[in-house]
Amino acid sequence: MKISNFISKVLITLIIVLVVLIGSRKSTSFKMNIYKNVYDDTISFAYLNTLYNKYFGNILPFKLDLGVTPVFNETLKYKNKEPYLDGVKLEVDTNYLVPSINSGLVIFVGEKEDLGNTVIILGDTGVEVWYSNISNSIKLYDYVTSGTYIGDTIDNNLYLTFKQNGDILNYEEYIN
Repeated sequence: MKISNFISKVLITLIIVLVVLIGSRKSTSFKMNIYKNVYDDTISFAYLNTLYNKYFGNILPFKLDLGVTPVFNETLKYKNKEPYLDGVKLEVDTNYLVPSINSGLVIFVGEKEDLGNTVIILGDTGVEVWYSNISNSIKLYDYVTSGTYIGDTIDNNLYLTFKQNGDILNYEEYIN
């Protein structure tokens, strides 16, 4: 039963890929639409993975249970918050261990002007969370779950910015 389920998932995936390839070959507008969505816009692979798992289940026909429990699984804790640039500045303890607010894919690690060292995580819901003023411990294209350790704050300030499709979101919707 499990092998046939796995084979059917692979066949569905192949059919989808073939339809996209044939459609892009036959129709210029279809090809331009695919090009725009894949190359020009930010495509949320974490969101696509969530949709795939919701409707088709995991691609593997078995569940990997390594018996591993997370060492670090925290929620965001801060003393004070105030608006800063496009987001919020949180006052935290010095060398605060920063947890991920949501699950998602790391799409940027590096310097951002006025923010310092920044890690951007594209969440499963399509919302980007920018964690700034941190010394990161994760790498580009790592997948993190909610509560995963991202890095330490450089001083006692953590800057967060929330964006979706290039639009800045209200941080109060994501931080208590």
